[in-house]
Amino acid sequence: MSTGPESISLPLAHRVARRLAAGGLVGASWYWRVARLLATVPPAGVVVLSDGTPIVHDPTDWTCRMSYEGTYEREILRLLPELLSDGDAMVDVGANVGILGARAARLVGESGRVVAVEPSPRCLEDLRRVVDGMSNVTIVEAALGPERGTVRLTGWDNPDHRGLGTAVDGHRSGIEENWYEGTAVVVPQLRLADVLDEHLPGREVALLKVDVEGYEPAVLAGAPALFDEGRVRAAILEVTPDVDAGWAGDLIAAADRYDAFAIGERGRVVRRTDLLRVAPAEAVSRSAQWNLLLRRR
Repeated sequence: MSTGPESISLPLAHRVARRLAAGGLVGASWYWRVARLLATVPPAGVVVLSDGTPIVHDPTDWTCRMSYEGTYEREILRLLPELLSDGDAMVDVGANVGILGARAARLVGESGRVVAVEPSPRCLEDLRRVVDGMSNVTIVEAALGPERGTVRLTGWDNPDHRGLGTAVDGHRSGIEENWYEGTAVVVPQLRLADVLDEHLPGREVALLKVDVEGYEPAVLAGAPALFDEGRVRAAILEVTPDVDAGWAGDLIAAADRYDAFAIGERGRVVRRTDLLRVAPAEAVSRSAQWNLLLRRR
């Protein structure tokens, strides 16, 4: 499996700082400040990390900047080797610019598959660049929902944070300082069940990841029997209480073949991924956005 796009190398000081941050050492803002003094931040483009994973580098965008610095979704990135192995299949709904999907593609190898689902025109441009040359990645340019058709996407054109696009009517994703009054775009909407039938017919899904800024229950409604059938080995689902958390409690209660965990970090000096068992009532009572892990027993 090759990585097609021309890539930019990280300066040595940045490689060291990124490794420390990705490993969970606290104080990332301080040692990254030193790293930027020692070496100039490279221009925007595709960066290939030391393990061969390509990422989008864009200093003007929060998502890409945090990915470059090694702090973006690091608790989930650390989990991927436990959840994926050679030959597995992953479905990445809300693939953004491929931060998780590109890493997953390397873990599942040539015989594995990654289906990256993304509706945002802004994210799609860079997602294509990241997975260019990866024969085991398929991009689905659509949103997923309860039925086929179209849906309005807002927040996708936020110049400072490309990861805040949402199909939830009237919802402003992220913290208030990142809210953006942009232009809505109408995008195709497919059903998760149809995507699985087309791209992974009869195949177990080792990992389903859904991060769509509050539209998660609509995505799952497009494959209502998924967890009853046990076809998914593990799922990582973002929960946004500002929109609705009740679906998460209902899912945990109904998915009796799965153990449920809240994904977090703990540690005073080095932050490590922490999995906290979560019951339906606890899932509903959480006030901040969080990630739910379901693992089949």
